[in-house]
Amino acid sequence: MTAPSDRPRIAWFCGNPTKDTLSSYCTELLVPLLRERFEIELFGDLSVGGVAPGVALSTMQHYLTAYRRHREAPFDLFFYQLEDGRESRAMRIHLGLIPGVVWVHDLVLADRGPEGLYTSPWERTVEQYLDPSASFLGRAQPPHQLWPQAYREVSLAPVLLLSSPWAIREQAQLVTKRLEPYPGGQLIEHLPVPVVLGGASSASPGDECMRYAMVASVHVDDRAYKILPALRDVTTPCHLTWLIAVHEVEQARALIAEFAVEDKVTLLEGRTFERWRSLVGESDVAVHLHRSPFGHLAPYLQISLAAGRPVIVSDAAEGSHLPKDVMFSIVPGMHEAAQMRALLEELAKVSLAKIGKRGREFVRAQSDVNLIALKLGELFMRSIPVCKGCLSRWNRLGNSAADSLLQEVTQSRQGCEDQVAGAEQILMPVARELGWTIS
Repeated sequence: MTAPSDRPRIAWFCGNPTKDTLSSYCTELLVPLLRERFEIELFGDLSVGGVAPGVALSTMQHYLTAYRRHREAPFDLFFYQLEDGRESRAMRIHLGLIPGVVWVHDLVLADRGPEGLYTSPWERTVEQYLDPSASFLGRAQPPHQLWPQAYREVSLAPVLLLSSPWAIREQAQLVTKRLEPYPGGQLIEHLPVPVVLGGASSASPGDECMRYAMVASVHVDDRAYKILPALRDVTTPCHLTWLIAVHEVEQARALIAEFAVEDKVTLLEGRTFERWRSLVGESDVAVHLHRSPFGHLAPYLQISLAAGRPVIVSDAAEGSHLPKDVMFSIVPGMHEAAQMRALLEELAKVSLAKIGKRGREFVRAQSDVNLIALKLGELFMRSIPVCKGCLSRWNRLGNSAADSLLQEVTQSRQGCEDQVAGAEQILMPVARELGWTIS
């Protein structure tokens, strides 16, 4: 048995370790650096294929063991990353059981999650946290369902971090009561997605065929159907390599055939962060046209900027918050394809190296992995006393809920001595095993 550490203990929740998720990407980059200051245990949903071979993720435990580990050696802080999709469900469930620091990568969720999430009476629970005299929601009262914005997850976070400036603005419009150590005391900060800055490779001269790299789905919000006709009609020599998920290859081929650009587009199957890093290093310009509040550009955008590549983005959602001197912006709408064609014609005439250098300097100042690890470590230290105070009040609320439930069940059996005795014999041992307070 190892000796107890004097470093603060962090329970770090991550998405599916067998897939390229943003939470697993951030975990792999940050945990090795943060372990110099903190004792970190990783938790995730391991029911979908085991653990990835990464240095950090290889130590991951199943999220259902977090409660037991907390009883054996209490954690000082619980840390969650919120993403859209099924991979994030375990984190969304657990952050409602033990509140902590929540790093929001997706503020708008297409995945409603299991029924226990979107029918949860969390609003009343927050009211009871703020006012212990508030009653529990009656059985006949359906909870107020709010979706697709992550109202519940934002409101159950004493410390809220957001990885995009766009999300910072949007969350301010989510009007709800929240877990706070004192009125108006929810800590909210912007923490960008990290990136490793290696050496930037040089782009090709402007008189050669322009090499574009695009990572996108075939869905309307990723705008492939806008850039393909622009490629078809542009007169300057150019070629696009499109990084696509394997399950979307056939649809992508159909789009390419529809716009007759087979000679100008190459599909690269299997969308991964490493494959994008390699592709963008061999390209002149990176294309990130996703324009929806659902989903995110990270970390592909950060990887492109770190490689010193000029980027083309949509002037919407995340893309609208980049500095104007580090990117080319396309306004979505009726004239989008015409704008794209004009831009592609002009890119062969401008100095891409200077623009790429500005983007690289921007991402270095904002997202360098060492800087983000330092900021997150400081946030952890500031958050530990805040979250401990909130968790103490949260636990008292949980004990009150356990007492109320046991009383309700016991009262429902009154009038029948055998049933009351059965409640004592069956319910009480279970309640004690769960650690509930027994009145």
